[in-house]
Amino acid sequence: MNNETPKTEIASAVSQNEIIVSENVSPDQNNISKKPFLRLKSIPITRLIGSIFCLFIIFCGIYTIINPFIPLNDEQKDKILSIRKQIDTIEPSDENIANDKIYAHLLETTKNNYDELSSDEKALVKNSHTLEIKLNDFEVAKAKALNETIKSNNSLSAKDLDTWLSYRKSYDEISDKNKSVVTDSEKIEKSIETIKNQIAADCVKAIDNLPNFTNADNATSENYKKIENINVSLSKLEDEEKSKVTNYNKLNQASTNFISSEEKLVANIIKQIDNLPDFTNEDNIDKEKKKALDNIKSKYNSLRADAQKRVTNYSKLTKAEDDYTSTVAKVTADKLVEELKEKQKNYIDGNGWAYVVEEARSSWKNNTFHIKGIIRNDSGQNARYASLSFNIYDSNKNLIGSAYDNVSNWRNGTTWAYDATFYAGSYSDMVYYETRPTSFDAYK
Repeated sequence: MNNETPKTEIASAVSQNEIIVSENVSPDQNNISKKPFLRLKSIPITRLIGSIFCLFIIFCGIYTIINPFIPLNDEQKDKILSIRKQIDTIEPSDENIANDKIYAHLLETTKNNYDELSSDEKALVKNSHTLEIKLNDFEVAKAKALNETIKSNNSLSAKDLDTWLSYRKSYDEISDKNKSVVTDSEKIEKSIETIKNQIAADCVKAIDNLPNFTNADNATSENYKKIENINVSLSKLEDEEKSKVTNYNKLNQASTNFISSEEKLVANIIKQIDNLPDFTNEDNIDKEKKKALDNIKSKYNSLRADAQKRVTNYSKLTKAEDDYTSTVAKVTADKLVEELKEKQKNYIDGNGWAYVVEEARSSWKNNTFHIKGIIRNDSGQNARYASLSFNIYDSNKNLIGSAYDNVSNWRNGTTWAYDATFYAGSYSDMVYYETRPTSFDAYK
């Protein structure tokens, strides 16, 4: 008897794609029994995989059979019942269902709710076919309405492009089975092509009409909008239509020249502001200097917003404007004070009241024009109430408003420090007012 235990050769078994189960027999020499251990035959891998797949198919079949009998939870039941009800109850409120926005919204909401169901839940919505019919009828109605709109619209200007593009979008959203309802669909593409060709022609003309941007005075915000508008129009074109804009390079050059000239204009404005005279000096108050000041402000206002930010001494310009306005008011007041005092020295109103002007002056404060003075009551009587007003005029002697003040309990022999005011807001051309009150009332 051979005492060596037989062994399975593992390398040979693996090469044959088999799973090895040990066949070794290890009897003890003192054990007289020769019965071997339990042995299993080797199982091929392909047979094992096939067995697993068969089990999976059996499981799926059993699940499919028993799944309808698995009870739904309350939430699932409510959801399915709600969708069934929605499908049965939604109806158009307008005979022209294509324009019925409420109906369209309800259809879309119901469809979205139905699409969110699982396949098993969808199977329980027994009236889902009704939903499909309503959706199809609504789409057909929209297709017919679109066709009528296309047929009746013959507007082909540049501003109509977006309208025709919206027709194209609406047509593309229609399902293939209903596209045939739109019998005038070819008109959409023809109209879009016609409009785009017109836009290309308009761009050529607009580019030729651009101002000369090598001139710095033309580098304004308004002129830059012309460049922007052309670029917006070009963005609506396809490459084929863009190729018809034969002077496109001229547009690029105009854009380059604009940026360069804008820098020159900004530098020129900064320099002019620095050269402004001191408007607190009365000798600098004249029409020519005011015209130059207004011209600088006009150039600044013409700049684009980002260019305005580069005018680093803009605060000096606003100060010059304020100084000019204040000095003009002061000069005008100084010229009129003496005349005002003389004419009102012994002013007597229509009721016989007599007053004496002791002081008069004018000034600006917080966009308000003030005419201040002191009047003494020499009437010999106490005034229970008194008021006065001055007409205000611009430099061309156009009436623009009036300044007003009043007082109560004005005793005889006392003075009233009046402050007649007129709110001017941003209006600054106020250089003249009446040298006497245009109204003066007092009564016991």
